[in-house]
This record gives sequence, C-alpha cells and structure tokens, in this order.
Amino acid sequence: MMYPAMHLQTVPLANGSIWRGAFDIGVFTLATLSASVFYVASQIELFGNWRQVVKYLPVLMAVGVGLSVSNAKAVMEAVLGRKSEFVRTPKYGSCATGIQLTAPRSVRGQKKRSLLPYVELLFGVYMAGCTVHSLVNFRAAMTAPFLVIFTFGFFYVAVMSFVSQHVIAPAANAKPATAPVRD
Repeated sequence: MMYPAMHLQTVPLANGSIWRGAFDIGVFTLATLSASVFYVASQIELFGNWRQVVKYLPVLMAVGVGLSVSNAKAVMEAVLGRKSEFVRTPKYGSCATGIQLTAPRSVRGQKKRSLLPYVELLFGVYMAGCTVHSLVNFRAAMTAPFLVIFTFGFFYVAVMSFVSQHVIAPAANAKPATAPVRD
C-alpha cells in the first residue's frame, strides 16, 4: 500500500492540508515511535549504553520489515489450519570451530525450494521503486529514508533466504562431528 499512500500524498486537497499533516504525524508516531521505544528500552536494559543501541535501530527496523513476508505466511498458515514446521535458523556447522555437522536425515540430499525468497525479492524491488518515486516527487521526499530502510530489509532477508537454501551440505561432503576424548 506504500505506492498508493505516496500517490495520495501528492494530490493537493483544498482546506485539508493541516489535517492531513496531523494525521500523517499521528500515524508515523504510532507506527514507528512505539516499536522504536520498545526496542531501545529493552536494549538499554540489557547493555546500558543508549548511544550504542540507537545506531543499530535502523538495521533492526529493516530486518523487522524484511521478516514481514515470512510472518504473514505463518499467520496465513495458522488461519487456514495448515500445519507447518517452525524453522528458526539452520545450524549445520560452526564457522568458529571449523566443525562441519551433517544435516538432519530428513533434510540431507534434498533441495527444498521455497517461493518465499522470490516474494521477498519482489517486495524489495517494489520498495526500491517506491523509493525512486519518493525522491522524484517533492511532496513524498520525507518518506525516502524509511523506504530505503524497507528496501534494505526486504533485500537482506531475501538474500539470506536464498543463502540458507544453498547452505545445506550434501551428505557425501559432510563429515560427522566428533567430540574430543579427555581423560
């Protein structure tokens, strides 16, 4: 709905511009400020330094927006009563220790393709188009920084989704993890 909202922003309304501005500020405050304060307050409680936390806020917002496609998919599966597996992150190896673990037997040798990364990529392209539109139209220029964050978020999550589909090592190349024996 970003493009229609930006287009409506460029249409002049007689005697309504002050109310439109108040409405836009209210929506911005409710949509952005509440989540930002929540994240900043939680991180300050954990780490104590608010300056360190605030500089990572745009990345946090970007990843949160980028995850919206997979969150919407999960909600639709739940509403439709479709059982699906919750996969947080694939953990098939550790870069720090150099140990390569084999994938679970159910995943080994399979190349499971998903449509989700392509949808996330399309949302990234759509947001990039909206960003260009906001930079061309002066009245929508104030939305450009947020659209850049949204664009980055969708592209980042799409790329990470594509990478996670290709990370699963084939069973022939994987070495089983062995624990060192200590006496």
